[in-house]
Parts: sequence; structure tokens; C-alpha cells
Amino acid sequence: MPRRRMIGPEFWTDRYIATLDRNERLLVVGGICNADDEGRLVGHPAYLKAAIFMYDTDLDAPAVEALRDSCLAKMASWPSTHPYRFVSYQNSGETYLVFPSWYDIEKPSHPTKSKLPPPPPDSLPIFSGNPPEIVEKLSGEPPPQSRSGQSSLGQVSIGQVSVVREDFTKLLDNEKDLTDFLTKTLTFYMAAGRQRARQDPEATIERERTSAAHWSIPVLEKFWLQATGDKLSGVVWQGAHDALQKYPPDIIALAFVKAGPYGGGKHKSWKYFQTIIDEEMGKRAPPRNRSP
Repeated sequence: MPRRRMIGPEFWTDRYIATLDRNERLLVVGGICNADDEGRLVGHPAYLKAAIFMYDTDLDAPAVEALRDSCLAKMASWPSTHPYRFVSYQNSGETYLVFPSWYDIEKPSHPTKSKLPPPPPDSLPIFSGNPPEIVEKLSGEPPPQSRSGQSSLGQVSIGQVSVVREDFTKLLDNEKDLTDFLTKTLTFYMAAGRQRARQDPEATIERERTSAAHWSIPVLEKFWLQATGDKLSGVVWQGAHDALQKYPPDIIALAFVKAGPYGGGKHKSWKYFQTIIDEEMGKRAPPRNRSP
């Protein structure tokens, strides 16, 4: 379902967007405004005409179809992680569009599950080659295993909390095992996020950190819901997202596991988590040299 969206000023100066003509840029903006909370929208020319170009008498459905296909052709050469790039896919004879990097430009606070069919995995810029090998090279460890013994790799999609299949409930009464399992899961998703960012030849360290946070925040959302029955939201969500870009996954995991039984502390603020993180980081700080 479309809702109010935010178009950042960087859209207008993006060098890839600059390769589109004026109507093509308008199609991209209209696509963002009419996409649902998972970045999907109907791709039929008649729908795009009615939703985006309703009052433009010089553009009929065939012209909009040509406009759509022209965008798709140009975007095929863009980096697979470009936030404003959309791709098309078919389902039951219908055409749909999706922004694979949707959660890099839109972060709905209370997302509604898409009513449109999902795109096939090969249309999403997740991995190239054999995913387990890539993750092992990045993290030095094999992918974490779910409680059923099956790797969650391959079940990962972009930004969707529902695809975090790990079940933390069976370990909620064992702090050590729960911390270990949450650490491994965070490590895996963070590595996946960094790998996705590295597909862009212009990727930076900051971009990798941000991508790692985008990929791993759903893990903490899933854990928090199972541990407390509450959604991770507000200042706590923002604090967690920022922490994922600054601290090791085992420190973040420990903070969340310790905070779980107390629901985040008396005031339900990020301060409680930050106190635990600071204490643990302090234990790892190298001792200061004392002058003789």
C-alpha cells in the first residue's frame, strides 16, 4: 500500500539518476511514492499511467510502457545495490516492479506486509557465487545454524524481519548459550550486509557499516519480540542501529540478552543498553601504562 515517502536531496545529484531523462526520473519518483512497504508495485503500464501520469495527455499506456522499459534497460548497468534502481519480475502472467535496495531509502516505522507476490531471489542483489563460501571468507566462521540444524543462508532477503528464521525462544533461560547464538546470528547477517555493499565498486567503509546494520537490525527485532513480547522501536531501535555500526556483535548480543529480562530497563530507553555496552567495552580496553 503506498504511503508518504521521503525523497532525499541526493537523488537529484546522483550520477546514475542523471542518465535518465526527465520523464524517466519522474517514473522513478512515482514508483517510490506508490511502492508498498517492501518496495513492490504493480508494473503494468495502465497502472503506472493511472498512478503516476494520470493528467499527462501526451503519455498513453504504450508510451508509459516504453518509458518503463527504457528505465529498466538503463538500470541494468547500474550497481546492483543502487538505492533508486528497480527491476521487473513476472508472477502468474502479471508484471511487477521492485526496488531491491528499498530499505536503503525507506525505513517504515510500522511496515505493512506486502500483498504483492515476492520477486524471485535472483533479482535481488544478495550474493554472487556460493553464499556459504563467501560468508566464511568474510567472518572466518561458517554460517550460524538454526535450531533445526539448517543454515539460515538462502532464507535471507533484503530488510524483511520475517525472513530471520532463527528461533531464540528455546535458549531464553540460558544466558551464555543465548548470547553465543545471538552473536553468531548477528555476525552472519552483518557479514552478508557488508558483502552486499562490496558489490558496489564505489563502496566505502561507512557504506559497509551501514549495510551491515540494515541487514542485522531485523535479528535484534526478532530477538526482542521473542524475549520481551514487545517490538523494538523508537530510541531503542535507533540506538541499536547505531550500535551495530560501532561495536562488535558479541558486545551488542550480550547487552540485549542482559536487558531482555528487564524489558530494556525501568525507563525503556537506550541508556540501559549503552551502560552494559560501555562496561563490557571497558573490560576490553588495554591497560594504561603507568609512569615510573
